[in-house]
Amino acid sequence: MRKNFAFTAAVLICLAALPAAAQTPFYEVTLRAVRMQTRSDTGFHESLQNFTGQVDSATGFGLGATFYVTDSLAIETSGSYIKPDFNVQLFDAVGPTSTQSLTVIPLTLGAQLHFGNRQPLDFYVGAGGAYVLFGNVDSTELANRDVGDIKIDDAGGWMVNGGANISLARSFALNVDVKYLGVKPKGSVQFVRGEFTDRRDVDLRPLLISAGVTWRF
Repeated sequence: MRKNFAFTAAVLICLAALPAAAQTPFYEVTLRAVRMQTRSDTGFHESLQNFTGQVDSATGFGLGATFYVTDSLAIETSGSYIKPDFNVQLFDAVGPTSTQSLTVIPLTLGAQLHFGNRQPLDFYVGAGGAYVLFGNVDSTELANRDVGDIKIDDAGGWMVNGGANISLARSFALNVDVKYLGVKPKGSVQFVRGEFTDRRDVDLRPLLISAGVTWRF
């Protein structure tokens, strides 16, 4: 339960600010192209006896919504959809044994401090919580290599971000945004022979770099 504490705390803080938001009817919706940059050593934190896996960097898309409590304080929530390659490496093989597509959906919620809201150039910084959803890894190709099931668990953690809005018109702006997610999911692999499952931390630490268009209401 501790891994979800930061995300839960961010949700409670943001909900507490909603009554004040009603006094400032100003919000934004942003459509983004999102680049998920992972660590170069994004395999399992400790190599499994027979197996390691690596999540590649990849580009996807995302949607964000920002609600202004005051001219300087805002609550932002966002979601992204990214499909990086997941490279499976067995200890007795040369090169990746199998490369599969992995669905990654990072969700964030946090508070932002804006330094130039409603100005032509608005810089901001923020912090809050993150929760990352992972799809299933297809291990069909590995059935004859003693691998039955590969899974990365959903995980929660903290988030810090920064970015800028560049106004194009009264209702439109360009947005650039960077988010660092402090999440450490668990990965598991089930070996058919011997019927045992091994689990390790996945050293992912995703950095989300995005650019998009903002509509203001």
